[in-house]
Order: sequence, then C-alpha cells, then structure tokens
Amino acid sequence: MKYPLSTRRNFLQKASLGFGSLALAGLYGAPMTPHHPPPAKNVIFLFMEGGVSQVDSFDYKPMLSKYHGEDPRQAIGKIEATQFEKVGRVMKSPWAFKQRGKCGAWISELFPHIAELADELAIIRSMTANFPEHTSACYYM
Repeated sequence: MKYPLSTRRNFLQKASLGFGSLALAGLYGAPMTPHHPPPAKNVIFLFMEGGVSQVDSFDYKPMLSKYHGEDPRQAIGKIEATQFEKVGRVMKSPWAFKQRGKCGAWISELFPHIAELADELAIIRSMTANFPEHTSACYYM
C-alpha cells in the first residue's frame, strides 16, 4: 500500500514551503540602516524600582496638596486595597516644585542640578497602570 505523503517528491514539496519562511525570517531579523541619522547619540532609560517616587521628582500633582491627609476613597473615588488589604492616606510631596527651563517642566527641588538641564530632558508622563500599588504596576512596564 502506498501512502501519498510518504513519497520523496511529496516530502520535498511540503518541506520546501518552510525553507522560504526561514529565509524570510532571516531577512526580517537582519540589521537595517535607518532612513536618517538618529537625532540622539545616547539614551538613558531609568527604571527605578525602589527609586524616588515620580510625584517627588518630575510628576507634579497639585491635587495631592489639596487632599493631603484625606482618605483617597473620598478624594478620588473607588480605589482597590493593596496586597495588604490597606488603604493609606493621600500624601503630598515633601519637596516644592517649580517650573524650570523654557519648556516649563515641573521639577522638584530634590534635583537642583538636573533642573538646570530641563530643556534637554525628555520626561515621559504617559505610562499608566490600573493597580494601586507599585509592585503589581511594575509588571506592566
């Protein structure tokens, strides 16, 4: 009895389809030259797990001063408890913020030398997470 897929010809026909995919994958993985030279020579990415809080450094939140010491459920609305089933109080930043540079970036007094370079910084404030605690939110970075 002869099986149609057991012939050498059928095997090579089926296997040859995969060789084209391998070549295509190699082309996609090859390094490409950019269309134009990159504007930045270096990038410093700071992922500060356990570092300074964003609301104490570059992310000014004026509403924290307004609701300082209050229950966040009354100030913000519904909020989930942390892994320890606790909800603390709203706390404002202990450092004062000022707008720095021509761009007007809000930077705390915690970083006076970095504040002098405000116009040269790229501050990203668009990252969000739906978790009330730092540890769980870090998994989504």
